[in-house]
Amino acid sequence: MFTSFFGNYLKTKNVITQEQYTDVKNTQKTARVKLGLLAVESGLMTEKQAEEVNTLQTQMDKRFGDIAIEKGYLTDEQLGQMLSKQGDAYLLFVQTVTEKGILTSEQLQEQIAACKKDLQLTDAEFEALKSNDIDKIAEVVLKDVELSKVEKQYIELSLRNIVRFIDNHLRVEKAYKTSKYEAVAIANQNLIGNHSMFTAFTGEAEGVVALASIFGKEEFSKVDLDTLDSVCEFLNCNNGLFATKLSETDVDIDMEPPCMYAEEKEIVADELVVVPIYVEDKKVELVFAVDKKVAIN
Repeated sequence: MFTSFFGNYLKTKNVITQEQYTDVKNTQKTARVKLGLLAVESGLMTEKQAEEVNTLQTQMDKRFGDIAIEKGYLTDEQLGQMLSKQGDAYLLFVQTVTEKGILTSEQLQEQIAACKKDLQLTDAEFEALKSNDIDKIAEVVLKDVELSKVEKQYIELSLRNIVRFIDNHLRVEKAYKTSKYEAVAIANQNLIGNHSMFTAFTGEAEGVVALASIFGKEEFSKVDLDTLDSVCEFLNCNNGLFATKLSETDVDIDMEPPCMYAEEKEIVADELVVVPIYVEDKKVELVFAVDKKVAIN
């Protein structure tokens, strides 16, 4: 998720090209963070010590961790902790862009500072984005919109389910509220019970198609009823998990059959919550309302 967020920022600022952004994302799919970078970033070794171990690796048939332990730079326990962090998204991004010569370490830090300033992110909020923890990321994107407990729970669970079932490299932008939403197509399901909820996925056609194709494990090429049926299946799965979660706190809701609209429609309500989400860099939006009357015109 960090690569999708920060890589997209660099792309929009023309710091990197679309080709470089795609290359970085593809490289990270199979890459692991090198132990030298992990050791330095963790403060367990100095850059000089890491360079020394890297040089020794070229002279002997031993792994970085084994040499570092022999030299007394790391303990077995520290090595084990580092091995568990080799999938760290932030460090993978740093490693990839620097090794490919896209940015130097100094340029990367300058861009991080610029990103924080441009997006008005605190150090803690940026650390949350670096963590790849979807719950922490949700806190950042929801900070500027007032939400009820149920609204916040629904967004957080929906994001976790998109990571789980659709795209673990998704990018999510700040949620907002509106009274009208122009939709190119809608996959919708209403919930009834202790809460009355309107829930829907819509957005740009490419985003709807991407969500449908990944979840349905079938290549869809346009937004039609077959595509929306696949999106509705995911929405039904998502809402079923949400209903189960609420039942644990004695809040009961039931799901009505999903509805599909393959043509342009306007969603109108006193208050709609909209969450922009990018699946494979294509925009789809979660649109919902809690205890509000909603009309689709």
